[in-house]
Amino acid sequence: MEINNASKFMLTLLSDILDLSKIEAGNLDLKIKEHDYKAFLEHNIKLNLVIAEKKKISVGLEYAAELKVIKFDKYKLEQVLNNLIGNAIKYSYPETRITVKVSSPHEGKILTEIIDEGQGIPAEELENIFVEFNKSSVQSTGGEKSTGLGLAISKRIIEGHNGKISVTSEVKKGSNFYFELPL
Repeated sequence: MEINNASKFMLTLLSDILDLSKIEAGNLDLKIKEHDYKAFLEHNIKLNLVIAEKKKISVGLEYAAELKVIKFDKYKLEQVLNNLIGNAIKYSYPETRITVKVSSPHEGKILTEIIDEGQGIPAEELENIFVEFNKSSVQSTGGEKSTGLGLAISKRIIEGHNGKISVTSEVKKGSNFYFELPL
C-alpha cells in the first residue's frame, strides 16, 4: 500500500509541475464556455465524497446565487475545486463538515467558498499560502502528503478567469478558501 501511495504522490507532483510550467510559460489555454454552475459543483462534490466519507466528513452545497449558468473553463475550474475540497478534507478532523457555499454578493460576480472545520492555518503563513512549493506547518489529519503546488496553480487558474482567490483561517477552527469569478 505504501508503494501505491508514493506512486500516486509522485504522479500528482509531476502533473502539478507540468501544469505550473505551462501556466508560467503563458500557456494556460482556457476553454471558456457556458456551464450550469450548480450542476458542476454537485458533480465535483460527489467526486470528493469517497475520500471524505473515509474520514467521516460530510460535504454539502449551499447555493444562494440565482444565476445557474456562467462561463468558465470546466476542466481548469474542476482542478481548482478538487484541490480546494481535497485540501479541506485533508486538513479536517473526522466527523466535521465541509460546506461549498455559492452567492452573488456583488453585481456581475459569483462567489464560491469552501469552508471547513479543520485545523486552520497560522496567521503568519497566510500571506504566502498561494506561493509555489509553500507548505503549511500544519499536518494533515490522515497522513496525506502535499506537493505545495495546488494552491499556486489554483490561484493562476482563477486569475486566468479574471477572478480573485483568497483565504481566511483560524487555528483549530478551520479555513475558508474563496474565489470570485466575473459573470
